Amino acid sequence: MDEYQLPRTPLLQWVFVAFVYQFPRTPLPFYFNLPKNSSALGFDTICMEVVYLETSFVSLLVGNPSRDLIIAANQQITRDWWRLRRDQFVCVASSEVVREAGDGDPQEALKRLGILEQLTILPFSAEADQMMRALLATRALPPKAQADASHLAIAAAAAVDYLLTWNCRHLANAQILTRLEPEARRMGWKLPKVCTPAELMGESSYGT
Repeated sequence: MDEYQLPRTPLLQWVFVAFVYQFPRTPLPFYFNLPKNSSALGFDTICMEVVYLETSFVSLLVGNPSRDLIIAANQQITRDWWRLRRDQFVCVASSEVVREAGDGDPQEALKRLGILEQLTILPFSAEADQMMRALLATRALPPKAQADASHLAIAAAAAVDYLLTWNCRHLANAQILTRLEPEARRMGWKLPKVCTPAELMGESSYGT
């Protein structure tokens, strides 16, 4: 299986993002920067749980400090998780996260891409495409939430343990997940545990 890394220079990063925008959900036959220490991703090595970092996590991790007290608190929790907990997991993202992270202000996008170049980038596989369509067919998610369904599908197809997000409208939403999980089981899939960084802090002391 080939391995690739997200380019480490701004120019090449933009070329990569341009490709993802041109072919936003093309099934890809490889993983980018695939680590050798993740049995969940097909390697017989030490057992580490795998965490999928959804776009909202990356955005809050590197975003400018917010004046909104709730958002500012979420930013701090996100940075605490990255500092204290990331080494205890195999952290991954996806081509969908890269596509979303490359949107918006160019300088902020480069900061987000700088985080993603440190992670395994999962492809939007044919299996993920099938799963995304099945999840949307339940109507638990609105059609405009196709990207959110893609995150769930990519993570499930790769047997990821957790999906870390601040998107509580469509992803970290207990009612929506309750409607999606029966369809996933019917199709022989298992959705990841979807949670916020605060819920995956373990017993770590943070905020100091």
